[in-house]
Amino acid sequence: MIKFIEAQDVVNVNDTTKYWDFGGVTSLTSSQVALSHWAAGGNNSITVNGLASLHANFTKDNQSWTNTFEASYGTQKTGTEKFQKSDDKLNFSSKYGIETAKHVYIAALFNFNSQFYYGYKTLENGTKVKSSGFMSPSYFIYSIGIDYKPVDYFAVYASPLTGKSTFINDTTIASTADYGLDANTKLRNELGAYIKFEFSKKIYKEITLESKLDFFSNYLKNPQNIDINWNMLLNIPVYKFLTVTLNTTIIYDDDIKIYDKELGRSAAFAQIKEVFGVGFSYTF
Repeated sequence: MIKFIEAQDVVNVNDTTKYWDFGGVTSLTSSQVALSHWAAGGNNSITVNGLASLHANFTKDNQSWTNTFEASYGTQKTGTEKFQKSDDKLNFSSKYGIETAKHVYIAALFNFNSQFYYGYKTLENGTKVKSSGFMSPSYFIYSIGIDYKPVDYFAVYASPLTGKSTFINDTTIASTADYGLDANTKLRNELGAYIKFEFSKKIYKEITLESKLDFFSNYLKNPQNIDINWNMLLNIPVYKFLTVTLNTTIIYDDDIKIYDKELGRSAAFAQIKEVFGVGFSYTF
C-alpha cells in the first residue's frame, strides 16, 4: 500500500521556525523646552532617548533556550551646556535548559552588561573625570543552576555556583579604583550564589510589563552584602505608533562607592535611574 504525503506535511517536517518566538519593543522619544524672556526663569533644553528590548526564544520537546537583548541610549542638552548622556545600557542574556521534571530545568546561563559611551563624574576636589565607557566597566555572569518556569511569562533561576567577572578596558577609568577593583587593575573575578526572577507579560490589553530582578552573593568577600539589580520596562500604546514608556533601573553594589557631600565621604548607595518618555514605538 502506497501512502501519499501532502506537500503541506513535508513543509511542516522541515520547518524549524515554528520552534522560535521572536519579538520586542523599540521606541524613540524626545522632549524640548524653549524659553524667551520667561519671568519665572529656567533653561532651554532638549532630550532624545532611544530604546530596544528584543527576544528570541527556542522551545522544542524538553529543551528551552531564551535570549534577550536590551539597549538604550539617551542624550540631553540644557542651556548652553554641551550634550551629555542621560541613559546608556547594553545588555545580553542567554539561558539554555533541559527539562528534567515538570516546569523544572537544569540550565546554564550567561549574562553580559555594559554601556555604549563615556560617562563622567565629579571628584571631591571638583575635577571631572571619565567614570564609564564601552566595556568599562563590563560585567559577565556565567553559571549552572535550576530554572523553574511554572508559566510561560515567569521564571526563577537559582544557582549555588556562579562566576562573576568585572572588566574595565579603559586604563584611565581603571586608575580610579572604582567598581570594586584595586587601582590600575582591569579584572576582578568573584564566585558566589545567584538568583534571577524574570517576568514578561501583557498585563492589560496591549500594555506590556517586563521585569528582571537579580541577586548575587560573593562567597569570597562579605557574602552578606548582596548585589541587587532590578530592571523594569512598562510599554503603554496610546495610538498606533504613539507609546508611553517607563524604564527604571535600581542597583545596589556594596563594592561601588559614591561620594556624598552631606556625608563628606564615599559610601555605597542604591543607584536609581528612571527614563519616562512619550514618542514613537514599534512592538512585534
